[in-house]
Amino acid sequence: MNSIYIAGLFIRRMLGSPKSILSRLVIPVIVISAIIGLTATMTSGDAKIAYLNEDQGTFGQHVLTGLAKEHVELIPVTDMESLKQQVVGHQVNGAIRIPNSFSSSVSARQDASIEVYGLNQSKEIVMLTMNIDAQIQRLEQSVLQISQATQAGDSAQLLEQLLVQQEKPAIKLVEHEGTLNMNPFFNSIVGIMLMFLMFSSNGGIYTIMEDRTNRTMQRMFTAPVRAWEITLGNFLGSVAIGTIQISVILLFTRYILGFDYNHIPLWVLFIILELFLFAALGISSAVAGLVRDVKSLSNINTLIVTPTCMLGGCFWPVSIMPDFMQKLANFVPQKWAIDAILKLADGHSLRTIGLHMVILLMFAVLLLSIGAVILRPSQKAA
Repeated sequence: MNSIYIAGLFIRRMLGSPKSILSRLVIPVIVISAIIGLTATMTSGDAKIAYLNEDQGTFGQHVLTGLAKEHVELIPVTDMESLKQQVVGHQVNGAIRIPNSFSSSVSARQDASIEVYGLNQSKEIVMLTMNIDAQIQRLEQSVLQISQATQAGDSAQLLEQLLVQQEKPAIKLVEHEGTLNMNPFFNSIVGIMLMFLMFSSNGGIYTIMEDRTNRTMQRMFTAPVRAWEITLGNFLGSVAIGTIQISVILLFTRYILGFDYNHIPLWVLFIILELFLFAALGISSAVAGLVRDVKSLSNINTLIVTPTCMLGGCFWPVSIMPDFMQKLANFVPQKWAIDAILKLADGHSLRTIGLHMVILLMFAVLLLSIGAVILRPSQKAA
């Protein structure tokens, strides 16, 4: 009972002012919500391309048929003015105009070209240009092959049959929504959440160290309170602060912003983040044992949080780092938490992350045991 009362006082101290609520709850929600909002529109999709086909022959239509197979949504327009308005009004990613002499140029083996329009040299424009070049090259090679293999009278019909056959899919592709993680920034979203949890746990340990320095804990012994009750109360208070932060972030981003975390159940995500919270508290308490000065603690914790977040893949994927750094990443809990969440986002079952959860639990037990010994309430600060 004493531990619960101490935990309640701890929570009141940590969240008892508007400034504390702003820094521990509001700012993390705003930052993560901003990242989700900015990256929601950056996921891959079909490029919208307006086209004006003025070609007098059939080759222009064959180019359009080929482009339609390259994840391009083609939007027809009737004149050049409409095409320009589509581009300038940001209604499409780009536009193309097939000139009326396109088919005759290809047939005569002259330089055939298609005009490409865009407001800037975007990824969609570059890919569109490459696909158009590939389609023109396909037409030119087909014309050359038919001209060498047949007589002039049969070439037109055979060429048309060849092009139609090329445009038929050789393999039938069946697409379904599935659960593959298609957001390239999902790693960063999870990483920022873990970083805020690290800073939150540091704040709790900082408060405990402050109590030792100010001899608040020693005054608590004048009451009939045991050392283990003080330790348990402070731990429960720190866990409660982190749990509130996790709950607010998950509920706000899920039900207000509509971010579904790639169909990961919230309760599973909550458990993984809770296990990481325990490990983060263990890291903070273990680091606190290295110093006896409250002012030095914040500096040392910053030196611990940022490098471990970088090493664990909070800011970029672990896979792009050198091999020796990938091996070092196994010794920080961020790597295991992120890897577990990314596996679930890619559609893996809970069984595949069993090892990750066990390792996070081991991190928590080991580091919290060290921290509990170091931060004994009866121990005097220097």
